[in-house]
Amino acid sequence: MQYQALYQLSRALHQLDEHKILSTAVHQISKMVEASYSCILVFHQDSSIKSLYYTHDSIAWDTLFQHGMAGYVYHSRRMVIIWDIANDPRWCGYTKLPNLPQTGSAIGLPLLRGQNIYGVFVLIHHEIEHFNDERLALLQEAHELITIALNNALDYQVGLTDDMRYLAAFNDAVVPILLTDLQGTIIDLNHQAINLLGFEPNELIGMPISSLHELTDFDLQNIVGERILQTRLKTNNAEIAAMVRVRQLHLHGQDVLEWVEQDITPQMELEQLRRDLTAMVYHDLRGPLQTIHGSIQRLARHLANHEDPSVWNLLQVGLRSTRQLRRMVDSLLDIQRLEEGKAILNRHPTEVRVLLADAVQLVQPLAVEANMRLKFAIQDDLPLVDADVDMIVRVVINLIENAIKYTPAGEIITLGAFHKENQVYIHVKDSGPGIPSEMKQQIFDKFSRVKYHHTPKGIGLGLAFCRLAVQAHGGHIWVESEPGQGSDFIFTLPASLITPQDETADEPTISSKLA
Repeated sequence: MQYQALYQLSRALHQLDEHKILSTAVHQISKMVEASYSCILVFHQDSSIKSLYYTHDSIAWDTLFQHGMAGYVYHSRRMVIIWDIANDPRWCGYTKLPNLPQTGSAIGLPLLRGQNIYGVFVLIHHEIEHFNDERLALLQEAHELITIALNNALDYQVGLTDDMRYLAAFNDAVVPILLTDLQGTIIDLNHQAINLLGFEPNELIGMPISSLHELTDFDLQNIVGERILQTRLKTNNAEIAAMVRVRQLHLHGQDVLEWVEQDITPQMELEQLRRDLTAMVYHDLRGPLQTIHGSIQRLARHLANHEDPSVWNLLQVGLRSTRQLRRMVDSLLDIQRLEEGKAILNRHPTEVRVLLADAVQLVQPLAVEANMRLKFAIQDDLPLVDADVDMIVRVVINLIENAIKYTPAGEIITLGAFHKENQVYIHVKDSGPGIPSEMKQQIFDKFSRVKYHHTPKGIGLGLAFCRLAVQAHGGHIWVESEPGQGSDFIFTLPASLITPQDETADEPTISSKLA
């Protein structure tokens, strides 16, 4: 029971408001030891009484300081115990003063700040010898708790003039702000935080910040600068998406953490709406593109024997262009799906040579048109890979098209594959201008591309799709390049546990295309 009472007191005192600490302490500690009357007297530096915090106002507490026990405690800075008020001159001499108990027992405790006396805590009971050993032990523990809490609060108020600007901004801020100690215990919050969270302030004070946020692998005591995290915020009514900015401040002589909360639910809903509309547009594009592609194919069959060879060439350009647009739309849809963390649905064991052959068959006309030659360096006896064939073929096509875009006419593009440590490595090497080291990571971001003069412009989604697709397969993608030395784009795919001999696909191999 004592431990429970001390725990509740410790939690109640875990705040930075001096007046709340004193008011809480005088009532809770009085109740803990069953005192009849209690008071905390706080003093100015000139020894005059600054303020009183009491459970009953019928006692002449100032008289007890001027003529009695509270004065003894103040000047001696020691605990004073009076077992029998009626027979102890330290109570108020031998004079019976009005508005002071004449029987019972009392105890006085000094509240020190460093070497200085801050206040005196007096507790009175109408029975003699009420403050036995058990209650004394409880009082000493409580006295230590209130001393620590008070000193923390007073340290917090050191340099109050310099911090008033912050506190004014804190209370008037239009965004929710919480303050915690370095252990993550909430010590203060502003009105906007109260409105957002929906709790009463006294429910939040003393609560761990982890009760509101999921903070896995978040080291509160080693925050340098400002940390930004997107997490879920638990309010009294719901759980919402939140963007949180955390930084360490030194306020009133104490290191604290400032948590600026932002409800990003509207932004998330708007982003989801944007994604839904974008997906709708992409899906709607598929139908017309399929129709155009089919129409050009039928037209090509009808005009296969046309006497003008340029007609056939124009139709082939149209077919290639519609195929390219379809791949682009598919890649945009896949980017959205993979960014949302959706799984790949059509994975099955596949020969690497088949993947590469399908990709080469589709881009070979572009290479011929650009006067470039594709060279192959493919290891024999490659294991199968578990892959979505269409997706990985588009990865290879993107890399080859990228190489064609940046490689000078007449040069060679190398397509290779080899097996190492349960991984199959596939790479596309060009002899273009190369990539600066500071761009090697950025080029895989959406809408990012290396800008060179006299090269075709793109929208910067191809490599972003490649990264997402490869990572979704459990692989990695990177580029090895030096300026002026060309670029080698490499990605890995985990080798399948099924061997080529176990594969019983009915389709004939087309690995001869890469011979």
